[in-house]
Amino acid sequence: MGTMRAAVARRFRSDDGLTMIEIVISAVIFFVVLTAILGLLGTTTQMSTAAKQHAVMTNAINAYVERVSAMPFEDVALVENGGELSAEETQTVGEFVIVIRPAVSIPTTMTSSETPTLKRLRLTVSVTRGASGSPISYVTEVLIRDRDRFLTSAVSSPETDPRISFTDSTPAEGSVVWESNHSGGALTVGATAQAAEGRAVSSVALWCDDQFLLKDTLGNVASWTSVDAQTFTTPSFIWDTRQTNELGEYVIVDGYRTLSAYVLDSGGVSKYTVRHFLVDNHAPAVPTTASAVPVTATKSQVSWAEVMDGTTPADHYMVYFYKQAATSDTWALDSQLNTFKGLSAEVTTTPFSRYRLQMQAHSPRNNMSDWYVHPISWISRPALSGTSTTSGSNRTVNLTCSTPQFPYSSFTYSVYRGTTSTNLTWHQTLPVNMNTFTESFKKTDDYYYQFEVTVTPIGTDNGVLESPTPVTLRSNIVGPSNASPMAVIW
Repeated sequence: MGTMRAAVARRFRSDDGLTMIEIVISAVIFFVVLTAILGLLGTTTQMSTAAKQHAVMTNAINAYVERVSAMPFEDVALVENGGELSAEETQTVGEFVIVIRPAVSIPTTMTSSETPTLKRLRLTVSVTRGASGSPISYVTEVLIRDRDRFLTSAVSSPETDPRISFTDSTPAEGSVVWESNHSGGALTVGATAQAAEGRAVSSVALWCDDQFLLKDTLGNVASWTSVDAQTFTTPSFIWDTRQTNELGEYVIVDGYRTLSAYVLDSGGVSKYTVRHFLVDNHAPAVPTTASAVPVTATKSQVSWAEVMDGTTPADHYMVYFYKQAATSDTWALDSQLNTFKGLSAEVTTTPFSRYRLQMQAHSPRNNMSDWYVHPISWISRPALSGTSTTSGSNRTVNLTCSTPQFPYSSFTYSVYRGTTSTNLTWHQTLPVNMNTFTESFKKTDDYYYQFEVTVTPIGTDNGVLESPTPVTLRSNIVGPSNASPMAVIW
């Protein structure tokens, strides 16, 4: 034992390197390990390629069936038989070459009919990767119906028609959906179809607005053919509302969409059921216009044009109202409308003040549009008050109108007077920047008064607003003059 330890110790202290035997043994071990790793990589690559081939083939079959289903029924035949289908069709999708060979026949249940309403489309499909790849093949059949005559066909009757309904996993009617989600989690949609006794379910498909077969995030379509079962429930399918076409463009527009579940049975009868969802993937459009009308000194009516969120009006709006400071071009938030549903609202104001608004349109999930800043300000109406006193046979009226609560270059009041509140005529123009008026007359006379003011405001809120122009407003009416204080009439 001592001799062996000494030999090992000498070997480690030696600088002679590895012997030939040691090198050979190491090379063999390395080769065995490398062979195993390369084999695993090859298997993984083959599995990945096969999965891609199956996905490409499935999409090609579904697209082909969709295209044929949309053709006039009489054209669903091979070219050699007077139809529009080539005996062989080749497609290239990326690195894959797809070959589709169709065959069309009349189902045995229809062979005795001179005008059959169904045709059986048999597809033999092969997919090859590149020029030297191994092809995979698949054969499937689907029934193509004559859409023009089918609904009036005698084969349809309540006793034998197939039935279809949405599964419990499908969101409720009117649910808000987005991406692949709804408020309850993943946007799982599905249907259960049942054929009458003696018949079988042939195919089931889920469509959006009868234009697009539903797709999931992997591009798989919600179409199941060659079912051949009396009862069929679709496998779990999570709809991607952001599905795209071959150009990568979104095809599902925001707004209320109709989801249709179709079943076709072996007798050629098709039935469907629908459910409506509100798709909300994007923000609404930006508001484009608004208006404000001063109603009284303390109330204005604001309105705006309806904003669309896809094909449906925006769910609600957020509107901010800013008020200008009395002596500068400083604007502060005065009030706001949050989650407001509607296109007009009353806004509380202070007399003879200057306001502006900005707003957003919101979707049900509060996807917000950009801000719209209305470029035109508005001014609330001035408030007029009046008192009257009598002395002997005379009456004296004292009127005071509110002054601008914002920067201005000048203002001028004109006094209107009449014997009724509906018959006022110009009476006198006051000196510039004067807001009071006094006059005396026989106490047997009674008058109503109103002020009209023209004012030019100053300020654009740092360029947010258009340059201001002169504005003419009328105050409230006060009267009659035989009472003090005089009554206010708007």
